Amino acid sequence: MTKNKTKTKSTSMTGGFVTGDEVEVISEEEGFAGAYFAASVARSLPIVKRYTISHHSLLSDRGGPLRETVDARLVRPRPPSSSSPPPNFLLHDFVDAFHSDAWWSGVVVSPPESASSKVVVVCFPLYREVLSFDPSQIRPHLEWLSDRWVPPSLLEMPASIYKEGSRVQVAQLKDDDSTTSVSCSPAVVAKRIWKNNYLVHYSHFPSTKTDQPVQEIVDIQHLRPCPSHTTVDHPSLKNADCSVKFQKGMVVEVSSDEDGFKGAWFTATIIRPVGTRFCVEYHDLRTDDETALLQETVDPIHIRPIPPETRCGPDPLRLLEEVDAYHNDGWWAGVVSKVVGKNRYVVYFRQWKEEMEFGHDVLRPHFDWVGGRWVRLSLVRLLIYLFFFQVCILNSFLLWTASNGMVLSRRSWFLFCTITVSMHLSPKANTKKLYISFS
Repeated sequence: MTKNKTKTKSTSMTGGFVTGDEVEVISEEEGFAGAYFAASVARSLPIVKRYTISHHSLLSDRGGPLRETVDARLVRPRPPSSSSPPPNFLLHDFVDAFHSDAWWSGVVVSPPESASSKVVVVCFPLYREVLSFDPSQIRPHLEWLSDRWVPPSLLEMPASIYKEGSRVQVAQLKDDDSTTSVSCSPAVVAKRIWKNNYLVHYSHFPSTKTDQPVQEIVDIQHLRPCPSHTTVDHPSLKNADCSVKFQKGMVVEVSSDEDGFKGAWFTATIIRPVGTRFCVEYHDLRTDDETALLQETVDPIHIRPIPPETRCGPDPLRLLEEVDAYHNDGWWAGVVSKVVGKNRYVVYFRQWKEEMEFGHDVLRPHFDWVGGRWVRLSLVRLLIYLFFFQVCILNSFLLWTASNGMVLSRRSWFLFCTITVSMHLSPKANTKKLYISFS
């Protein structure tokens, strides 16, 4: 939504336009999806249900108005002009805002404080952006249905799996990318705002100014149902968890979105709150000149308490066990892919598709901070790992027996595989006796 646009692909929603008609064309191009651009019909192609349109604000590579042929399904008439003076917008009104030569659908998150105020704050749930506008740049959102304009208040919202009070997980995105998810945060749906937009409360990240939870309005594409084993603390739930309030002096772990550091958690101390964010001082990260510990202001969604177990116990780790490995001043999530000796393990990092060897003393059990609670690997995920591990062993053993001219019954090689998996999963197993590596 913040990109500079010189050429785009767009299409139209209704038929019956003739040359010269003033229309709006919705874009389907990545980064501009849902934006309506003003244009005129240059040619009608009813047989193929398309139009050649001439954009009013978009330029072609040669410098003239951009002309392109688009599908009829995404072209609509121009909405009626807004009244003068502009209407009074209320909190959570669904509106269109004019930005970067197009009209974008959004939700009012801060209406004008008075009649003389000239600022309306609008969030765009699909792109997770918040911008301020003059009221003259805002118009009420209207839907073009059955050849007439209809306000959302007169339409029934389609059914949705997310109801008020539903537990969900919200994708957290890179700061410079509205499509790449780096993590998920548990939340509760507080309100549905027209079609695919939802007000959610991050209940375990309370605001520093009030006792109310941090909230956000997001598009449905950023939501997913909360796993059944998680719980979320929220006033609308009867059995609420104990929420964690981050305060000055608290030792926490902080995640990073920077390339090369995704998925890592770094130990830090909260120095002070900064609005809804926190200034933290890292324990092991230093400034570029190495003269002081690094301080940084971070969003609460990147903060969690210290896990309950900071080191692995005395028992050997199991194959396929999820762990955190301490490397480059941070904790990185991985899976034990091989036991190479006493208290020595090879850990596979899925995100980087790399393996590294670690000692027992720099590993700890992997926990996920979900809904105000620490959650370990679920039984379902463990069974999935075991299933695919068993299939790999079976296939490899069958290939080996076939290449050596051996023929075994299904019962025989199934028994072999079961014993092998049991040896790997047993904490007291001697893994040197039988180990099969797969590349």
